[in-house]
Amino acid sequence: MRAIELQTNATRLDAALAGALVEAGVEQATVSLHASTAELSDAITGAPGTFVQTLRGLDALAPLPVRVQLNFVFCQANRDDFPNVVELVVARWPRAGITPIFVGSHTDVVPRTTLLIPSFSDILPPLTRGLERARAAGIGVGGLDTMCGLPLCLVPPSERDAFSSAALPPDAGRLTVRYAFPPGSRGSSSLQLASVFEGAEGSVLKRTLGPLDRSSGSLSAS
Repeated sequence: MRAIELQTNATRLDAALAGALVEAGVEQATVSLHASTAELSDAITGAPGTFVQTLRGLDALAPLPVRVQLNFVFCQANRDDFPNVVELVVARWPRAGITPIFVGSHTDVVPRTTLLIPSFSDILPPLTRGLERARAAGIGVGGLDTMCGLPLCLVPPSERDAFSSAALPPDAGRLTVRYAFPPGSRGSSSLQLASVFEGAEGSVLKRTLGPLDRSSGSLSAS
C-alpha cells in the first residue's frame, strides 16, 4: 500500500472526525472545491449549504498532519472563478495544493452540452491567471493523470512540468489506435476505428470501434 487517501467534499468533517481519520492513518484528503462563493458553489452542486460545510471541513483538516489537495473542476458556470478560488486557498489554507480538472466530456455520464462544458480556449485566460497567482504564493498546483486532466498543450509552458505525467516504465505496453474508411464509404460518418493494446509479455487485446455516430459523437464497440 503506497498511501491512504480520503476523497470527500468534507461536508461532514469536524475537528473530532478529521482528527480520528488522521489518527487512523489517512495521509491525504482530496476535497472538491467548486467555487469561491456559496452562491456559485451551491448552484453547481445543487446542494444548498454545502459550500459553508466544505469550508468548515477544510478548516478542520488545516492544522492536522495530513496533505490536503483541492480539486477544482472547470465547468461553464465557474470557468472565470478559478483565480478567486486560488485567492481563497492562499488566504485560508496556504498549505493545501490545487488540482485543476476539466469536465470529462468524453464520458457517457456527462451531458455533452455547452451549458455545462466550456471550450478549452474559454478557460485558458482564468487558468493562466490562477496558476500565476498560485505559484507566486507558493501554492502547489499539479495535473491529474486521468481523462479529466487538462491537456498538456493547454497548460502554459511555465507550468507544464507540474502537469506532465511521469514517464511510463519500459514494460508498460503500448496502445495503438488505427482508423480507416471502408471501401465504398462516403463521408466521415463511415469512419471505422480500432484500438490494439500490446502488453509487456506479448499479450494483445484488440477492440473495434465504429461506425461513428455523428449525431451523438459516440462509437459503437465490439
